[in-house]
Amino acid sequence: MTTVSMHGCRCRPPGEDVVLGVDTHKDIHVAAVLTLTGGVIAPRSAAATRQD
Repeated sequence: MTTVSMHGCRCRPPGEDVVLGVDTHKDIHVAAVLTLTGGVIAPRSAAATRQD
């Protein structure tokens, strides 16, 4: 299992499965790690600008 450390992340209970959801838009992208029961663990957003 891969573990990713994110500042401000609330840790998931041991053994609980999680899902990563990503919503992309023209100006902003939003991602969130959720428990299977709908608990939000780690929401993040980022500008959808091109990086050259």
